[in-house]
Amino acid sequence: MIKAGLHQARAELRFAFMSTVGALTVGLLLLAPAQRAYDDHVRPRPFITALVEIVPRAGDRPDVRYLAQASTKVSGSWSAWVDVDGRRGCGGAGTSGYAPTTASPRLWLWEDWLGRDCPMPNRPFALCVRYAVQTPAGVGDLAGPFCSAIFDPRGN
Repeated sequence: MIKAGLHQARAELRFAFMSTVGALTVGLLLLAPAQRAYDDHVRPRPFITALVEIVPRAGDRPDVRYLAQASTKVSGSWSAWVDVDGRRGCGGAGTSGYAPTTASPRLWLWEDWLGRDCPMPNRPFALCVRYAVQTPAGVGDLAGPFCSAIFDPRGN
């Protein structure tokens, strides 16, 4: 009788283990496509937005108050540039990851924010940034450009 009970217990444990492995396998196979479909068709866009503000500094190039806000975890590339009369000027690019945050805007040095040491125009300009990002499920999004207000270095 004990032998029969042990045999039954082993059979039930084997069944429970195989059922669990099967359910996890099916779940994992369905999770990635479901996440991709959600990101592609339901998740609000853009996945990332930015605040860009030029902060004057006496006798020098201005600083940049900046905050990127992502609605979900994304990674990809950014490009930042000086915009003069609607034309893209000197700038830089790089890659980064972004996630939802409650951080406040951060003050950046001119050359650090642009990604290289660009000359400051002597006429009105704006600073702009654009993103090409994707979610962990591989769904891409282009966001921007997000530009500052026009800044006149002549003080007009």
